[in-house]
Amino acid sequence: MNFRLSLLLLALLVVVGAAVACGAAEEPASQAPAPAQETTAMPEPTAEPPAAEQPSGDKYGGTLRVQLHLDPTGVDLHTPRGASSREFWIAQPALNYLVTEELGSPGVIAPDLAESWDVTLNDDGTADWTFNLNTSAKWHNGEAVTVDDIKFNFDRVKNPPEGLIIGRAKPVGTYYDNVDDVQVSGSQIMVHTNNKSQGFLAAVALTNFPIFNKAATEALPQPLIRNYDELVGSGPFIPEDFETGARYSLTRNSSYWANPDLPYLDGIEVLVMVDEATRLAALQTGQVDIAYPQLDASLYVQLQDMDHMVTKEVLGDVSHWDVQMNEEREPWNDIRVRQAVSLGMNRMRVGEISERGFGSPYGILYPPGSPYALPVDEVKQLPGFSEDKDAEIEEAKRLLAEYVEDTGYDFSQEIPMLTENRSENIEGATLLIQQLSNIGITGGVMDVQEDAVTEEREIAHDFNIMIRGFGGPVEPDLHLQNQYVTDGARNFAAMSHPEIDSLYDQQRSAETHEERVAIIQDMARKFWEVQGGSVPMWWRAKFHAYNERVQDYNPQLAFSPDTANVAHVWLSK
Repeated sequence: MNFRLSLLLLALLVVVGAAVACGAAEEPASQAPAPAQETTAMPEPTAEPPAAEQPSGDKYGGTLRVQLHLDPTGVDLHTPRGASSREFWIAQPALNYLVTEELGSPGVIAPDLAESWDVTLNDDGTADWTFNLNTSAKWHNGEAVTVDDIKFNFDRVKNPPEGLIIGRAKPVGTYYDNVDDVQVSGSQIMVHTNNKSQGFLAAVALTNFPIFNKAATEALPQPLIRNYDELVGSGPFIPEDFETGARYSLTRNSSYWANPDLPYLDGIEVLVMVDEATRLAALQTGQVDIAYPQLDASLYVQLQDMDHMVTKEVLGDVSHWDVQMNEEREPWNDIRVRQAVSLGMNRMRVGEISERGFGSPYGILYPPGSPYALPVDEVKQLPGFSEDKDAEIEEAKRLLAEYVEDTGYDFSQEIPMLTENRSENIEGATLLIQQLSNIGITGGVMDVQEDAVTEEREIAHDFNIMIRGFGGPVEPDLHLQNQYVTDGARNFAAMSHPEIDSLYDQQRSAETHEERVAIIQDMARKFWEVQGGSVPMWWRAKFHAYNERVQDYNPQLAFSPDTANVAHVWLSK
């Protein structure tokens, strides 16, 4: 039976046929950064695809210009160097996925390289998935996308070659025990998963799990796909040239296999604008069409006053500000210290200053409004969320005094707070240092580092405490595994709590949606009881802003493929 499989019903344990009929497709040590590159043209394809006629019509033509606030760290979206929406913008338009989220409908899975799929849920709690490859799919070099290409990507995230670290694509490999659980035959890819959670389908559709070309990737002298020279995709746009720290250009794939009428745009130009005044001026004058990802509240408010800009707030995302306390290091490995930090935070003040009041403090694991969130009234009764802040500060002081008496630790000694060199991070860190001094942690100083250095150190757990923005997919199997489970790809606080890991595993095998929600809520309660080192400060609204001439652009959540999937986007003349 053909139908669209909604992730809102992921826990329904039935045998499902998911052949979806759909219209045409509209961070251990970190890897060393690749050396700076000169502007480089793409090499000639090994097999030139047949030329297509240039389409005509009101929707065709023009170059979409997108601004980034920082230089992307790479194009290999499987790895920590492809973890954010700025990397999505330079790589995703050139790529396809086995399956993807339907545009405009977060949580609804649609075909991409796989034209259909089926799943059989087994009595032993496992599942067998079969994906049917669209045999018309072509790489940019004109060669066919094969089932071996698909298996290569499953194998790569499960058993990466030496020297390659898998980032946000890591959850995909948790669903099958070894690479032999992925088999191919004819035009089919068969995956035997170790549980029957249909979160597997959401993982395969994850923005960080595109399908890379097997032959081109294996031919590289290193396992990491570093730049446009090394990226062979199958998507609606072809990487053209780049200048590190300045711009990245993609051009129209005139022989796009998924739909000969797409894309409408002649190309995409992604411009790096580090200075905020420069970014604002470019938007005011129409030099760029789409504001940078991770748009902050202060600039968003200014863009709301521009008549030619479309502004949009998206709620229900898991984007949030966190205090990360490294549980591998003293004093953060003691629950009393972690509890004191949480009690000492004035979350409302953080939201007012850092986010101009957009968003909410009342969430653990998930924000208010999410189907997996604890009720707000319950959160308000938990330590750290009381309206009586004076009483919480006194309790924080008592906990720290008890810890000092037991250990002799000196909280007046210098305690570096790792801080990414961005205005909002520095602002948040400054505020947190002030708040912690109120409870007796008086040695806090900022350790400001550039993005690449911060990334390397947080992956290696090479810090004491830091404030950080987080985001990612909403699907529990992915969001919870990434940040809160032992060895999760984004578990920078080095948390390892067996009770949390057990509840995470339980929700993956829940037999109903209601049972799954109840387990995740219990996981949130237990997380607060053990006071995990990743402590939420504020759940953020997600902002989007773009020029009114950009048509049929409807970005949803932060890690939705909608953000940079612009094959169907066109520019009004």
